[in-house]
Amino acid sequence: MGKLTRRARAKADYFGFIGAREWPLAASGLGVLLGVVTILPSAVGVVLSVVALGLGVATFTRDVRLLRRRWAGFEFTTIAAPFPTAELPPPSAYPEAAYLAVPARGTALVSAAIDRALQEERHTVDVAEEPYRLPPSLKATAPHVLPLRARGRLLFNGPVVGMRGDPLPAAGARPAPIRLHRARFFDAVCSNELGTLRITRTETGEEYDLRTAELTDSAGALRELSSSELADHVGVSTVAFTTDGKLVTVRQSPLNA
Repeated sequence: MGKLTRRARAKADYFGFIGAREWPLAASGLGVLLGVVTILPSAVGVVLSVVALGLGVATFTRDVRLLRRRWAGFEFTTIAAPFPTAELPPPSAYPEAAYLAVPARGTALVSAAIDRALQEERHTVDVAEEPYRLPPSLKATAPHVLPLRARGRLLFNGPVVGMRGDPLPAAGARPAPIRLHRARFFDAVCSNELGTLRITRTETGEEYDLRTAELTDSAGALRELSSSELADHVGVSTVAFTTDGKLVTVRQSPLNA
């Protein structure tokens, strides 16, 4: 039952995420269903119900065709080139910032000054009341990205925390609160994780590269977190030791993302 429950939850998260954006299609399908259910035994009722059912089927068919055309309008290719550190300098507000290439993982932006401030200063957080919402440009590709990223694995749309501000060292007596926002895991999959993909519109050939479209500010440098339109979710790893000196680990299924 455990495997069935996990698969059912993953499917429910996926269809819930997609359904919130494609509700007109679901409404058309419901109209077709109601047309079938409400067929009455009387001749007039049958005629009216058949007409309503026909209109519902026509509308539903049109919506399905439009949806398939829209979903088939993008092509995804993996970006093999490394992160363009030479063309995209770090934000000027980040002290002692430098890029660090991590073999087989990617490129990290590090700052020794920010690291020291996080260790030595007392920071507070401020969680924004408004949760994160995907911008329109990323909403359009969301239905494609989820199955592409899943590839048979189980993805759950659980709550996550994202950065809406930058953990900069204190300019005065104490550092300003670090701004955070509430998001969902699928928001991160459909925004930050697109950094490894180039998206092409099949009809026009127009290319969308998240690294240049979403990570670059007006001055041509890397955006600060405070101006980012991505989920910018925070990843946390925990190392737990028991009182008798044992290291606690978790065994994960190969279907986990």
